[in-house]
Amino acid sequence: FRGREIPDFMMSSHTVPPASIAGSPGLTVAAGLTPSGLPAALGFDGPLGGDRELLAIGMAYEEIRPSIPPPVLVP
Repeated sequence: FRGREIPDFMMSSHTVPPASIAGSPGLTVAAGLTPSGLPAALGFDGPLGGDRELLAIGMAYEEIRPSIPPPVLVP
């Protein structure tokens, strides 16, 4: 990382939410596009055993989220 060696656990914790490491449910849903056209996402974490509620929140969010245009593919 930037020319330095980083232990595996430290590197994984940089990209993995702490709740996932602890075994709590997590959900990531598409949130739209940045002004430069890159995809953006929104992450939700829930308590242990809260999988159904977390999925319900994600589904409710997707119902109100504006539509996201498909990516432009360049050959």
